[in-house]
Amino acid sequence: MSDLSPPPPPPPVLPTPPPGEQVQATIPGIMRTAGFLGVNSRLHTLVITNQRLIFARLTGAELKRVVKGLSEGAKAEGKDWKGRMRERAGAYQALADECAAMNPDDLLAQHPKNFAVDRATITKVRLRTVDRSEAGPEDRLTITTTGKKYKLVLTVTSLKRTAKILAKARLL
Repeated sequence: MSDLSPPPPPPPVLPTPPPGEQVQATIPGIMRTAGFLGVNSRLHTLVITNQRLIFARLTGAELKRVVKGLSEGAKAEGKDWKGRMRERAGAYQALADECAAMNPDDLLAQHPKNFAVDRATITKVRLRTVDRSEAGPEDRLTITTTGKKYKLVLTVTSLKRTAKILAKARLL
């Protein structure tokens, strides 16, 4: 009898990273100011990719969903009400992490008011603290493009941390 052994398996195909868009960083809790006295201001998560800046709108329903999940998780771990409050404080970062895990095109399709800015159109990025007298200081991020200026207020992330994120993404 002849020894008929099966042929060796082909070498495994190693996955190659997609040549397209990759998420580099997120900045949670960005308030995009709009309208007279900021009446039309809305909260966003700024998702920075190698090709675009994506403004993912935060809705009250999303925030409630994440806060409820964090609170229930803390309760299941046996944390007291202070521990649950500390967990809920991370809701904006949890939403930013969800956005970072999504495909950028799916993120844009998630809400009709999500939009993107091409990085090639950005001409200036500025970080500063503005003293608003009785209201106290406010940290701001201004992104100027060839067509528009985006005035943003940092509500969750500090100016110093935002500067590090922008520098890492090569925007500063």
